[in-house]
Amino acid sequence: MKLSSLFKGKVYTFPQTKNQDQDKSFALEVVKRIKPDLVLSDITVGAIKDHYDVFVLKDDKGGIFKLKISLDDSFEVLKKEYNVTKNSASTVVPKLVKYGTVKIGDEVTYLLVDIPPCESLREYGRSSVLGELDLFINSYFIFQKTKGVRTTYKTHLLSFLDSVDPSSYLPEESLEALKSYTDYSLCNQFISSLVEETKALMNTFDLPYRYKCHGALSLDNIFVNSGHFYFDDFKDVFMGHPYIDLINLIFELGVHPDNQFRLLSLFCQKGEINEDRPLFKSIYEIEIRKKILILITEYVKEVYVYDSYRYNNILNIADTFSHCYERFCKIKMFQENKEFIMKTICEPIFGVKA
Repeated sequence: MKLSSLFKGKVYTFPQTKNQDQDKSFALEVVKRIKPDLVLSDITVGAIKDHYDVFVLKDDKGGIFKLKISLDDSFEVLKKEYNVTKNSASTVVPKLVKYGTVKIGDEVTYLLVDIPPCESLREYGRSSVLGELDLFINSYFIFQKTKGVRTTYKTHLLSFLDSVDPSSYLPEESLEALKSYTDYSLCNQFISSLVEETKALMNTFDLPYRYKCHGALSLDNIFVNSGHFYFDDFKDVFMGHPYIDLINLIFELGVHPDNQFRLLSLFCQKGEINEDRPLFKSIYEIEIRKKILILITEYVKEVYVYDSYRYNNILNIADTFSHCYERFCKIKMFQENKEFIMKTICEPIFGVKA
């Protein structure tokens, strides 16, 4: 049996070892095969993601590279990131070096890009965006005006909403663990109801599809480099409206609701787009519900698939949840199920069964 078939249709990550030497050795072998002239002085594990692992490489000339490796790209995540990176060539995205597959036991998919010295917004601090808002907005619209993609906001939303049922992404053992620790029927009912509510909102107006969107802006894929901003992680790129990315940025930064329309006005002015508050509010109602579903899905995966190994991810989920909590409480369905949701999120840590 091919190794990749074991992970087909499943979330996958390399085992997390204490010193990660095995992971780095594997990445070095990939580099040796795909770019033998690249002489490395350092390699670190950058991130462990659902569909691939990220390594940060430094060469003997001071260059910095990011290598993404997947043992099974059956969902074509790296392929999409490659296409977006290639077609978005600009000062605000990584520079494509090489993409393809290489045989190391089994077939491995890789994406190698050249990046500037930088820190993620999570490392650098949220305030850096608000302190240099003009520069950030300019960087964002440089990306937004690059070549578009085929996927639309509507297609993206429907695909996402079809993927949030825990039975669709949890292995059988993990699903049984979730059922034993929580009121699974109530959990499923809450998720299903939120999905239906979101779909109903989608039918209340014409979903935008003219503008290129990153689709998943977060503190971990916005980077700061000497006062400049650039973006990464392009698996969710689609055609929609800049308001979608702005709303997600507002969530991630924890912008107070009283200040969001002031930020909207500046965003529209600097980006030279029409300020349409009714459209903003309509998209907001969809995205706030989507954010709840994202956080629940990510948390369930971290606890029941990864056994809480990726504790930094859990802390990041909790951080985002806390910044959005007041906004979530304004949604009737969340408010009605708040106690259950809090127990569901806390029980694997505190041992309180929901």
